[in-house]
Amino acid sequence: MAKPCTGDWQRITAIARYLRGRPRMTWWFRYQADPESAVAITDSDWGGQVKTARSTSGGVMMHGEHVIKTWSSTQKHVTLSSCEAELKGIAKGATEALGLQQVFEEWGRSLQVEVRTDSSAAIGTVHRAGNGRLRHVRANDLWIQERVKEGNFTVSKVAGAANVADILTKDAAKGTRESLLQRMPISFDLQQSEKQMKISLLERLEEDDQQRPQQ
Repeated sequence: MAKPCTGDWQRITAIARYLRGRPRMTWWFRYQADPESAVAITDSDWGGQVKTARSTSGGVMMHGEHVIKTWSSTQKHVTLSSCEAELKGIAKGATEALGLQQVFEEWGRSLQVEVRTDSSAAIGTVHRAGNGRLRHVRANDLWIQERVKEGNFTVSKVAGAANVADILTKDAAKGTRESLLQRMPISFDLQQSEKQMKISLLERLEEDDQQRPQQ
């Protein structure tokens, strides 16, 4: 922001228009039974940075239906294939998932962790030994192969249309963005007044209380 240019002003204007059209956002944390596992959903945009050709990694940590962490960051090094970029995204998600697992262990609780991605090529690389034909992949990106083999966590497929991390790596069409936000779950109350929104919130909280098991 020290030396803004025309492109920066255009991006800020676009953000302002978006926020003006979304004055109220509700991020729901409804009552749920205690989940036994957590899922890190990851995605990468290969070479998305125009000036540096670096990729962007994004992820969403889900504990049941609750989002407990999100991230979006530019990868430190240029990757030579989309598979390599996705591997780095998986590695980031695995690191976050294993960190959460360690926190639960300190609380005296067990937690199974899983990483999901929409890249079939990256999943195939994770489930074999070595880099195969990916000679350009760094060895320090393949530690996940060993941890998966040891059963520390699993890596599985998520459909591209259901990958909520997609909106953290690239711009998405309005319909896609709204659909993925609902999965997080995030809702926008565009037509409700502040008083109506509070009443709606109280009604939903009462519904959650009714679903709680009586102690």
